[in-house]
Amino acid sequence: MARNTKSYKDGDTIFREGDPGDSGFVILKGQVALSKDTSRGQVEIEVLGTSGQFGEVGVMNGGLRTLSATAVGNVTVALVEQGSSSEPVSQKTDRRSKAGKPRKQGPLVADIPAPTSSSPPSRAQGWLSRILSLGSNRSKFIEVRIVPFHGEDGPAFSKLIGITLGQCEGIRVRIVSRDGPFAQKSIAKASIGACIGESRKLLRNTGGDLLIWGAMSPLGKSANLHLVSAVPHDEETPGSFNGFNELPLPTELTDPWIALLNALVLAATVVNSPEKNLIVQAHLEAAIEEGAPVAQKPPRDMSPLDRANLLVCLANAISGVSQRLDDAELTEFSIDLYRRALDLISTDEHPMQWGMIHKQLGSMLYMAAERKRDNDGMRAAADAFKIATDTIPRRHLPREWAAAQNRYGLALYKLDLADALVDTTLLKSAITAFCAAVQVYSRVDAPERWADVMNNYALAAQVLGEHLREPKILQKAVTACRNSLEVRRRNRTPHLWASTQNTLGSALFLLGKLTARTDYLKSATDAFKASFDVYMMTGARKNAAVIQRNLERVDKLQDMYHTQNRNDYQWEHDELVDRNDANWWRDNVVDDDPQERFVN
Repeated sequence: MARNTKSYKDGDTIFREGDPGDSGFVILKGQVALSKDTSRGQVEIEVLGTSGQFGEVGVMNGGLRTLSATAVGNVTVALVEQGSSSEPVSQKTDRRSKAGKPRKQGPLVADIPAPTSSSPPSRAQGWLSRILSLGSNRSKFIEVRIVPFHGEDGPAFSKLIGITLGQCEGIRVRIVSRDGPFAQKSIAKASIGACIGESRKLLRNTGGDLLIWGAMSPLGKSANLHLVSAVPHDEETPGSFNGFNELPLPTELTDPWIALLNALVLAATVVNSPEKNLIVQAHLEAAIEEGAPVAQKPPRDMSPLDRANLLVCLANAISGVSQRLDDAELTEFSIDLYRRALDLISTDEHPMQWGMIHKQLGSMLYMAAERKRDNDGMRAAADAFKIATDTIPRRHLPREWAAAQNRYGLALYKLDLADALVDTTLLKSAITAFCAAVQVYSRVDAPERWADVMNNYALAAQVLGEHLREPKILQKAVTACRNSLEVRRRNRTPHLWASTQNTLGSALFLLGKLTARTDYLKSATDAFKASFDVYMMTGARKNAAVIQRNLERVDKLQDMYHTQNRNDYQWEHDELVDRNDANWWRDNVVDDDPQERFVN
């Protein structure tokens, strides 16, 4: 056999489509990307790893290359010349299946060996570019990676999933090899957290947006899949997928099941570019509409837990769309789905799922209650969050637990604001919940979330301090606001910064009222003016009007002190801190403008 080797650097062209060719190649080291010229430009077909063979089709096709081959990283290949009896090349002739039939047309699915720790990064990618590329890639497609599923039929079914998803608009798929915790014969529940961490490592190394892994059922009729986004979901966002969610999928994939899978892949992916966001917005709602019926009426032999998991996955996808469109009907639909899922399981048998579903249910009830200003709905949300805080295991899901604590505190705070009676029980419980949340959210590990909770703590503390007429509590509210403002910056998150300035001004105003210290009132004026300026500059006229009323109250109190009429001044209950002004408390909660967390 005539055989020699050649080496290429990252990005080098091994051959181009249409070039003459008289030899095939076997990869001895590295990876090779195969691509084809199309009307859309150069389209990557697959990436081959060590022992992969390519170029033989051109040899059999009159000596012209049918694809282009490019080195990915440092590559060494062995050349297998025409006329050689090389068995590996002859087995791959024309890329036919073992049955000798051509593969189905459509995007191919490649096996990619997972990079090992001993493999050095390519020279073309420096340390800065590697850091900037974490959790993102330059592809205009939603890049899905699949780890071969565990179980006897797992690899075959994972290939089928890959081919199926690869034919969905805007999605490109690759199969990656098992590594780390995925290399085990089976994955225990205790290993799911490690698998999620390994998933994001694989996605960074392969430029993926979403990784799918899972295992076949004992009878091989279905698989339970996990979907992990390269960019983690915000655990406080309604409908978030955290990797622990299981998607039961039958092996017989009808069109509705394919649509459901497509919808959940789109919903579970945190997109990182406008092009990918357009793909999600263009196809998600239609995919949900086609796939929703099978999730609501799955096969009869599906277990109650699998049925519940299906409903939760569908509800998560709908919750995300509901929030984006601000659609009340979709919100109610997702609430109904979560409740139907809870009817299928119990807290004793499945405590983690029980807690997670209640957290998602609480988020949607909270959203609906805010939209309708419904106290009963907010009370239901608080009840759901309380169950979530009691049953979500902090050890395994610390951020989910902390998010439930934070939302539970907010729901209690807003219930107190809506209650005309003075009852400190709700506020004390809210403060306890916020203190629990910062046990997980630290300024070092989660600065933005820590700042959110600090702001929320200040909101509740300043109202409690006013109720109890206790300056020490108000001073804690002031400190919490200033802590929050060390993270929230006017140039990065102007509305969140302005909201916290307003809360700071309110706490200082109350502190000045109780202590008769004009320096507190002056500081309150400064905080309110800073908030007012931002709201006016950004066109938030309603918020600016609220701040203007707060400034007038400070001026009125300062005038009273200057005229020595403090003892004659009687404060009316509705003038203290706008407790009964719905716009005031709605504009001061942390979700004033949640999208600002992503502003650079």
